[in-house]
Amino acid sequence: MLQFKACFSILNNMTKLPIHSKPISQVMNAKHHDLQQLFQKLHEINRIKKMVMPMLDTHMHGYIDVSYDFSKHILIFIVANDAIATRLRFQTEELLNRFKLHSYLKRIKDIHLRIQSFKRGKYQKTTKQQVALLSQNSAHAIAQVADNMTHPALKSVMQRIAKRIKP
Repeated sequence: MLQFKACFSILNNMTKLPIHSKPISQVMNAKHHDLQQLFQKLHEINRIKKMVMPMLDTHMHGYIDVSYDFSKHILIFIVANDAIATRLRFQTEELLNRFKLHSYLKRIKDIHLRIQSFKRGKYQKTTKQQVALLSQNSAHAIAQVADNMTHPALKSVMQRIAKRIKP
């Protein structure tokens, strides 16, 4: 499924002109090598993925897929959740430095992260999870931590969590 999404992403990046249908004979013709270009780009993305994945923690492999923006030379990690994205965000500078030493990967200028719900390479429907409720003691402890925080957004989130008390 990720391969097909990458195909459509590549097609959108290849041209900003309206997409219209062509007879198969034109598509396969050497003059109109759109399909050939698409497969070359897919091959390049797979090659980049094979080179990049060994540089990442192995336990994250099932939760990461790779794409590439050919026009801007941006590597795109498609990740399953915020935790993986955060870990990759902290590794971005180190990865870019490692890419500079690699002859094929040195053209990558930046790394972007995109969070998309999937597990082990397969997309899954996201369902609303039931919020866990806290005991009075836990809620009070979290409220105290929130009161001592200086970051406004984090403080707000912690205060909301502290209000989730068991009846």
